[in-house]
Amino acid sequence: MKRNPAILAAILSAMSAGCLGPAPKEPVRWFVEAGSATVKCDEAPRHGAARLSRLAVRPPYDRTALAVLRRNGSIAFDPSNSFAASPAAMLNGVALDVIAASGIFEASVGRSSSAAAQESIEIDVNRFALDCRVQGLRTASVSLKVTLLKGHEILSVADGDGEASAAEGDYSASFSAAFTSALVQALRKL
Repeated sequence: MKRNPAILAAILSAMSAGCLGPAPKEPVRWFVEAGSATVKCDEAPRHGAARLSRLAVRPPYDRTALAVLRRNGSIAFDPSNSFAASPAAMLNGVALDVIAASGIFEASVGRSSSAAAQESIEIDVNRFALDCRVQGLRTASVSLKVTLLKGHEILSVADGDGEASAAEGDYSASFSAAFTSALVQALRKL
């Protein structure tokens, strides 16, 4: 039996490309929304209208791949779990929802709104990861800083930390609760 080198090359190429094996598993895409916990901070507003002017997520947490903090001090990116959008894009709307529900401001608008706002809010997310540093525990962990400004003058700066168990594997619920908790904690300090 004669072997045709072109056919053999085509078969080897298809095998190495994964065409003849099982398709790679599609990663699960998670999202974040304003947590269901009560976010009301004040009965009466302490500040006028505010604009969420900036929300930034510090690298390496600014990727769609889920960042995992390991026991040995390293960070890994889970190939099977990712966020549905970049964390900054995803968290921007959530932050607006939490700020509006907090009751701290008379009103709140996003950066693209043409509405007048006396104050502006900047949020820096310093940690947005699945913390697996303690053996047997998986925790959604969020750390952030909120800066309240009037013009270019800093009125107040507050930090917030939030954690939520991710043991059940519902990363949407875990990260939603952790982010909401961290932001509410910081808003209460403004």
